[in-house]
Amino acid sequence: GTATDNDGDIQQNGSNNEARVWQGHNGTGENNIADVDQTGLENIAKVYQGHNGVIAEFNDSAIEQIGSMNEATIRIKDETSGSTSSRNVGRILQNGDLNLADLMQAGDDHEAWISQADFENTAKVNQTGDLHYAMVTQTGFNNLADVVQTGDSHNAIITQN
Repeated sequence: GTATDNDGDIQQNGSNNEARVWQGHNGTGENNIADVDQTGLENIAKVYQGHNGVIAEFNDSAIEQIGSMNEATIRIKDETSGSTSSRNVGRILQNGDLNLADLMQAGDDHEAWISQADFENTAKVNQTGDLHYAMVTQTGFNNLADVVQTGDSHNAIITQN
């Protein structure tokens, strides 16, 4: 469907919650905002903007999770040929241990930000297209960061301490 100029905001407290935001799935996703905040254990948050669609532009997605064993996924566009995707921003902030952050963007000129605190967290960023920027910051120990960028003129910064 088509999703333009929408603002999705989900706040959840407790454990074993699941939040999903779909903006422009199998269609157009433009100028949308998705914000998911979760506090607790074993929560799942997923944001899809312009995923499997024709257009994904100027979308902003943010997931913040406080607690342990949480999972955050952001998908902005996919690799569908003949489609347009540009200038989307995805942010994941996790504070706790054993968390997973997974952010995928396809198209041009996207920004990906992942910040994780505590131990044994995993951050994954996959960007295809041109002129992407990715920043992963992890504090604590036994953390894993994996950034894959395909195309031209990308920038990636990983800080672990």
